[in-house]
Amino acid sequence: MGIKLNFIFSTLGKCLLLVLTYFLFIGCKSNETSNIAYKINIDTVKFKISPEFLDYYVNYDILDEQNLFVGYNHFDHSLQFIDLNNKETKQTIKLERDGPNRIKTISKLFVTEDEIFLKPSQEWITINHKGKILDRFNYSNLAEDLSNDYVINGSITISYTVKMELSHDKKSVYMRLFPVNLEANTPEFYTAPLFCKLNFDTKSVEIEPNLPYPELFRSGINYGILDKPSIIELEDRLVYSFPNHSTIYVYDFNDNSISANEVKSAKIESVVEINQNGGLRDIMKSSIRSNTYHPITYDKYRDLYYRVIRVKNETKNENEYFLQIIDNQFKVVEEVNLPNDKVYQNTYKVTKEGLYFQLMSSRGYFFSYMLIDVQPE
Repeated sequence: MGIKLNFIFSTLGKCLLLVLTYFLFIGCKSNETSNIAYKINIDTVKFKISPEFLDYYVNYDILDEQNLFVGYNHFDHSLQFIDLNNKETKQTIKLERDGPNRIKTISKLFVTEDEIFLKPSQEWITINHKGKILDRFNYSNLAEDLSNDYVINGSITISYTVKMELSHDKKSVYMRLFPVNLEANTPEFYTAPLFCKLNFDTKSVEIEPNLPYPELFRSGINYGILDKPSIIELEDRLVYSFPNHSTIYVYDFNDNSISANEVKSAKIESVVEINQNGGLRDIMKSSIRSNTYHPITYDKYRDLYYRVIRVKNETKNENEYFLQIIDNQFKVVEEVNLPNDKVYQNTYKVTKEGLYFQLMSSRGYFFSYMLIDVQPE
C-alpha cells in the first residue's frame, strides 16, 4: 500500500568553508531546503521464493534494464538471480572456492548487461552471466605504480563506509588510498590524496592528485572510522562525502574546481562529535557508535541524491535511521524515517521504479523489499 506525502520547506543554512589547494576555483554553498514540492510514495513488495534461495542477501546488485536482482548467497558461495518483474526465482551460479577458478568470499558485486564484477579481498573478478571467469585483476601488486607510498583500500575496511562505484565506461573503479609511511589520524596523514582509479583493461592504477582530504581532518581530532570517504563518478564530476560531517563535495572535471555543499541534517549537527577521552580503543568505540552520515548516492532517473543518516536516540538508547533526499542544487527535500526493525538501511539501490531497500529476514520462504519513489508535483 502506498503512502503519499507532500513536503515543502523554508530556507535554512550555514556555510562551511573548504580550505583546499590545487584548484582553479573553490566554491562554498549553504544548505537550504528545496523550494520544489515533491510527492513521496512508499510501497512494500513481498513474494514467495524457492527454498534454496535466501530471504535476505548482504551483498547484491540490481540490473535495472531487466529489473533483475543478483544476490550473493554467502552460505553456499553462489550467485542467485531473482526476476523482480515476474516475482520469481531464476538461476543459481555456483562459485568455486578452490582450484584455478577459485573465487574467495565476495565483499562487493556489480552487475552489467553482459558481465558481473566481483570483489574478493585484494581482487576484482569479471564473470559472464553463466558464471565463466572472463578476467581476474589482483591489485595488491600495484605498489610500484603507487611509488610504494600507498596501499589500496586501506588496511581496515568497514563495509558501509567505503562505497566503490564502477565508472560510466564500466572499465574502471575508484578506490580509497591509504598512505603507509604516515601515522594514521595525524594532520600529516590527511594531506595524502583520497582516491586512485583502477583500470580493468590496462591493469594499472592512477592517483587522483587533486582530491586531498578537506581541512577539517587536519585539526588534530581523531575521528576513528568516520574518516572513510565515499565517492560516485558521474559524467562530468565526482561527488564525495565523509561519515563525520554533512558537507558533500563536487569535483568538476572541466575546470578541476571543488565546491563544498553543506547539506546539514535536521537530526544531527554538521560535524559529528567524537569522545577524545581515553585511548585509541575508546575513540574507535565512540566513532562506531556515533551519529553517521552514510555514503551519498545519485539517482539519474530523478536527478536526486540520497543519503542515509544514523542518529543515536539517547532516550531510547537505540539507533534511528533517516533517508535524506537532496535535490540537484544540494537542497534538502525531506528526511524520511526508516523502520529500523525491518529495513537494512546501509545498502540500497536506485532503480527506475524507485529506491530499493531490501527488507530484513522474515520467517518462511518469502522475499520482500521496500520501494521509495520521489517525484516532483
